Amino acid sequence: MYQIVYEQHTVYEFAAEELAKYYAKITGQILLRHKTLQQQGTPIVLGSPAFIKEVLGVAVPTEKLRYDGYWILSDDQKIAVSGLEKRSVLYGVYRLLEDVGCKWMFPGPEGEILPKTKTLQFKQGEIIDNPDFEVRASTDDTKMDEIPDSYIIETLEKFDWAGKNRLNTYFQGCNMFNGDMYLRPMIMRELNKRGFRLEVGGHSTWIYVRRELFGEKPELFREVDGVRRADGNFCSSNSEAVQMVVDGVGNLLKQVPAIECFHLWFEDTFGGSWCTCEKCKDLTPAQQMMNVIKAVALAYPQLHVDFILYHDSGDVSSITQQLPENISAYYAPRERCYAHRLSDPDCARNVVYHDQVRHAREVFASIYPFEYWTDMILFNKMGINLQRTMHEDLFDYKDLGVNAITLLMFNRYSWFAYKLSMATFARHTWSMDCDYMAVRKELCDIYYKDQSAAMMTYYDLQEQFTDLMLQFCGYDDVHDIRNIIPLNPEFGEKHLQDLVKAESILKEMEAVLNEAINATDDVAVCYLLHSELQSVYVTQKTASITHRLMRARQDKAFNGMSDEAFDKVMDDLIADHEVLAEYGYSLPTALVGINGKTTFEDHLCGDLNTFYRTLKSQGVAKDFKTF
Repeated sequence: MYQIVYEQHTVYEFAAEELAKYYAKITGQILLRHKTLQQQGTPIVLGSPAFIKEVLGVAVPTEKLRYDGYWILSDDQKIAVSGLEKRSVLYGVYRLLEDVGCKWMFPGPEGEILPKTKTLQFKQGEIIDNPDFEVRASTDDTKMDEIPDSYIIETLEKFDWAGKNRLNTYFQGCNMFNGDMYLRPMIMRELNKRGFRLEVGGHSTWIYVRRELFGEKPELFREVDGVRRADGNFCSSNSEAVQMVVDGVGNLLKQVPAIECFHLWFEDTFGGSWCTCEKCKDLTPAQQMMNVIKAVALAYPQLHVDFILYHDSGDVSSITQQLPENISAYYAPRERCYAHRLSDPDCARNVVYHDQVRHAREVFASIYPFEYWTDMILFNKMGINLQRTMHEDLFDYKDLGVNAITLLMFNRYSWFAYKLSMATFARHTWSMDCDYMAVRKELCDIYYKDQSAAMMTYYDLQEQFTDLMLQFCGYDDVHDIRNIIPLNPEFGEKHLQDLVKAESILKEMEAVLNEAINATDDVAVCYLLHSELQSVYVTQKTASITHRLMRARQDKAFNGMSDEAFDKVMDDLIADHEVLAEYGYSLPTALVGINGKTTFEDHLCGDLNTFYRTLKSQGVAKDFKTF
C-alpha cells in the first residue's frame, strides 16, 4: 500500500490532496498523507529537492530541470516527485495519474476521464519533463461590473483544468479596478494552491484618471482640435495624470501583492483617442502609451509591465529610448490572417505582423504574445478549428525568441466551441514536439468513443470551414469577421465564393453529428455530440449573416446596389440577429457560461445590430471600425 509524504507548503499539500483524491475516486481506497516518513507502506514523497534528499537520501538532478519542469523517480521501494518550482510537484502528480489513465483535456466534469480499476500501480522508472515555454497563460476577458457566483464556479473549473494541463499563469482582464475577483479569498486560495503566476490588467487604464475631475482640472484630459475632452485616453504629458495611473496600480498591489505582471492597456479603439495638446501633438500613440507605462515600470521595478502592440501601437519604430528591463512587448495580432501561420511568406497580412514581432525584439527585452485562438468575439461566436495554425504559430513564435504566451478564453464558452484548440494549446506550449493530429485523435478516442471516427471527420471539415472563413490575406484592411470593409473588389468576390463553400461544409458537419447521435447509445457521448450540434447551429446562422453582410457591402461599394436594397438586407440581418440572440439566451448557462451568454446576447448580437443600423443610415462610405 502507498503512503504520501509531503513537504509542508500550500502547493505540496494540495498536490498530496489531489493524489489522494484521485486514488480514492479510482480504487475506492484511502491513501493517508503524512509530513514525515512512516514505517509501513511504499512512500510517495512530494517536495523540493532538499526535502527529497532529506527524506529519501536521493539527489534530484536539478541541473537537468528547466523552468517548472518536474522529476519523477519510481521503483519498488519509493516514488519521488520534485522540481525547481513548487508547482512542478503538482504537475508531476498529475503525470503519475495520467500514466494510469486519467485525462482532463477540457474543463468541467465532462472533461474528466478516470480509469476503472480497484488496483492502481504507478509506472516505474525516471521521468524528467521540461516545458518549452516558460510562461503558459490563460486569459479571461470579463466585462461584468459585478461577478456572479456562477462565474466564480466557471473560473474555478478553469483553474482546475489549467493546473492539470500544466498552464502556470492566470490573467484576469477588465476586472482589476473594482478588485472583485482578486479580493475574494476563494479565488486567491485556489490560485495559491496551484502556485500560479498572477497577472491583471485590461482596456481600462484611462479610468485611473478620474472623470469627475474634468470640470476642475481639464488639463488632465486629452485635447482634440484645441478642446479638452473627458472621453477616451488622457493627456500623457501631464505628470499629475500619469501619477494617478502609477498610484492606482500601487493601490491594487497593496491589496493583491501576489500580482507579477500588470497589463496597462488603453481605450480599445482604432484611430486612437490620444491627446493633441501642445506637448503631445508630435507624439505617436506608441510614444504616449510609453510615457505612462515607463512611469509605472520605474515606480515598481519588482513588477513586470507590458506595452501592448495592438491597433495603433503595433508600429514601435517611434520608440527609440532605452527601456527598463521590466517592460515587455505584449503582442496582440488581432487583425492578422488566421487561415495561415504567422510566418507564411505568401500571406501578405501576416508578413506585416511577423515583421512587427521581429522589430519589437530590437526594442524590448522580451516579447509576450496574446493570442486569440479561442476568442468568441474575434470569431463572432462561431465554432472555429485553429489547431493547425496554432501549432505552426507556436514554432514561429519560438523561432522569434518568444518564451511566454497567453491564450484568450471566455471560460465555458471557449470549452463549448473551442475545446480541441484549448487542449492543443496546453499540450504544445509544454512540448513543441507534440503532434497536433495525435491530440485530435486522442480527444476523439477518449471522449467520443464509438463515434471517434465520425468526430475525426467532423474536425477535418471544421478545419476546412475555418480556412475558407478566415482567409483575410487579400484585403487591404481588416477589422475582424464582423466588419469586413469592401476595399478590394477582386478578393472580396473570391472570399464571397469561399463563404458559399464554407456554408456547405457546415451542412456536412451537421449531418456528421446527427448521424453520430443516432448511432451511439453512450449518454456521455450523446451529450457532447448534442453540445457540438448547438455550436454548429450558432455557426451556421452567424456564417449566413456574415456572408449576406459582406455581399451587400460589396454590391453597394462596387456593383451599384440601391440604398433601398441595401437597407432591406440590413433589416433582415437585424431580424436574424434578434432571433440568434434569443437562441443564445436559451442555451443553458452550464453549457456556454454566464459571461458567454451575456457577451453573446449584448455584444455579439445587440452591439452588432446597432452597427447594422448605422450602416443602414449611413451606407458603406464611412469606415466603421468600432461598434
